Amino acid sequence: FFFNMSCVVRLLASVGFLLFLSAALTPWYFEFIGGGVAQYSYEATSHHFLYIVSWSGCTESCDFKYDVEFWDFGEDSDVHAIYGITWSLTVLATIFSMFVILTGKAVTGVCSIVLEIVALCIFFAVTPAYNADTMVCENGPCDQFAGYQEYDGLFDGSYVWGPSFGWIAAILAICWMGLVTLVGCCCCCVNCFCGKKKDNYEIQISDYQQTTYPPEYSHNPSTPVFTPSPTYHSTNETYEEYSSPKKEFYQIPQYTPE
Repeated sequence: FFFNMSCVVRLLASVGFLLFLSAALTPWYFEFIGGGVAQYSYEATSHHFLYIVSWSGCTESCDFKYDVEFWDFGEDSDVHAIYGITWSLTVLATIFSMFVILTGKAVTGVCSIVLEIVALCIFFAVTPAYNADTMVCENGPCDQFAGYQEYDGLFDGSYVWGPSFGWIAAILAICWMGLVTLVGCCCCCVNCFCGKKKDNYEIQISDYQQTTYPPEYSHNPSTPVFTPSPTYHSTNETYEEYSSPKKEFYQIPQYTPE
């Protein structure tokens, strides 16, 4: 269990990074209308800050059409401004989530969470923005954030509008990065607790060694050891061995009064 917890944080943060990246690249809002009398036909559009995706088709006599076009900045200025602010905040959140992968610290994930929450809150202003850019507003995005309406009569169909894949990916990214931050905090607390416990154990062992065993002195084998050589006296053909050199003491002369 006591392996490098930053690897776990990096692995979990990589999933959060992919969710933030999906939120930054995919559309955040869609509109779908379908119905008909003789045959069922449908048309849908999805809006991103940089592009608009549209597709249409029917059940019998028409072909499926799919188109992606760049969203001109002169069209729907208020709505486009809301999309631009939310997209910029999402890109910043994606960058901060990448820092979690690089550093292995989940603290920077809090910045991603805060930025994406702000982006989601700002995006709710898309409804008044649609109302400001629309001359006549009866229903749809200019009336409420998400909804469903059915048409009866000559044209029998339905109209659906609301948040799309990018908005859902942003919510999932917030929840996942919150989990990553929680796991990172728990791992940090466990490492700190185990580190203090290990330090206290090493201190106790060192104190026990100092109080139980005498200090050990190391000797370098390459350093020669002085061993006094025996001294031989030729008198009586015997020798005396001295283990230490002779010491001479200085005698102080004594004064004798006359």
